[in-house]
Amino acid sequence: MLGLMAAGAELDLGSPPVPFFALVAGLPTWVAVVVLGLGVSLVSSSVDTLVNGLAALVASENRRVSLAGARLVTVALIVPAALIAWQNYSVLRLFLVADLLAAATIVPVMLGLWHRATPASALGGALAGLAGAVIPGIISSSSLLEGIRLATFPGAIPAMPPFVGAVLASAGVSVVVMLASRASTDIEEVGRRILAIRP
Repeated sequence: MLGLMAAGAELDLGSPPVPFFALVAGLPTWVAVVVLGLGVSLVSSSVDTLVNGLAALVASENRRVSLAGARLVTVALIVPAALIAWQNYSVLRLFLVADLLAAATIVPVMLGLWHRATPASALGGALAGLAGAVIPGIISSSSLLEGIRLATFPGAIPAMPPFVGAVLASAGVSVVVMLASRASTDIEEVGRRILAIRP
C-alpha cells in the first residue's frame, strides 16, 4: 500500500526502493519524529524478545551457566551485531541474507519434530541449504566467488533462485540422511529430559 501511495505521488523511491521513507521525507518534522519513535520502539521490542530467548537458550543448554552468566554471553553476542550495524550496509540486503539463512534451515528444523530426525540430518540439511543457495549463482556465472556474491544479494535486489536452491537442497539432504541413518528418537522421552530454567 505504501509503495502504491509513494509511486502515485511520483516520489523518488531511491535504489533500492524505500517507499516508506520516501513518504516520510516529505512530511513535517514532527511526523518524522513520531515515526522515528515508533520505529525505535518496534525494533526495541523485537530485540528484547531475541535477547531473552538467547539468554534462556544458553542457560538451558549448559546447566553450569547461571542466568546472569547467560545474560553476559548474550551481551557478548550482541557486540558483533553492533559492529555489522556500524558498517552502514543496506538494511534490505541484511534482511534478505537473514531470510536466506532462515530458508536454508527451516526444513531441517521442522523435520526435527519427526521421530527419524537426528543431529546429523539437521546439520547436514542446514549446510546443504547454504550450499544450495550458492549453486544457482555458480551455474549462472561459472564462478564460485561470484556465486557467493550473488547469494548475498548485491545491490539489495531480491532474487528467487537462492531461496529455491536453499529450500530444495536442505530438504533433500535432511530426508536422505534421516532415512539412511535408520535412527529413531523417542520425542516424549526427550521432552521429559528438558529441565525448567531457574535463575
